[in-house]
Amino acid sequence: MEEKIYAFGMDGFIVPMMKRFAAEGALPHFERMQREGAVNQTLPSFPVWTPTNWATLSTGAHTGTHGVTRWRVEVAPGQRIDSFDGRANNAERIWNALERAGMKSVAVHYPAAHPSGVRSGYVVDGFGHPGHRSTEFEVASC
Repeated sequence: MEEKIYAFGMDGFIVPMMKRFAAEGALPHFERMQREGAVNQTLPSFPVWTPTNWATLSTGAHTGTHGVTRWRVEVAPGQRIDSFDGRANNAERIWNALERAGMKSVAVHYPAAHPSGVRSGYVVDGFGHPGHRSTEFEVASC
């Protein structure tokens, strides 16, 4: 049997509140995730900014390794790009590691997943930028 892993991330999510509301029956799907899987929260990577932490989550690398240290990063002398552009990240991301291991992955609305570099996996709305209509393939505005 093929095993699947689903990772669901929410920026600024307060886990103790979710657990309380799930226990009260207000969040049945989160209650099921707790019962059948695992629910955790992460500590921020410094500097504590949204693009820095999404890059850390997708790579497991320290900020100094992946290089996403600001809202805009320099990719070449005098050339700065938005940190929600996948080219801002210098470390291998989980979907790239999975592909290298012969597995497929799907990233949906993951910040800075595009361009992904994957050939056999899928990235849907890989910008995940906190601006409305940052891509024509936008699933939902942040």
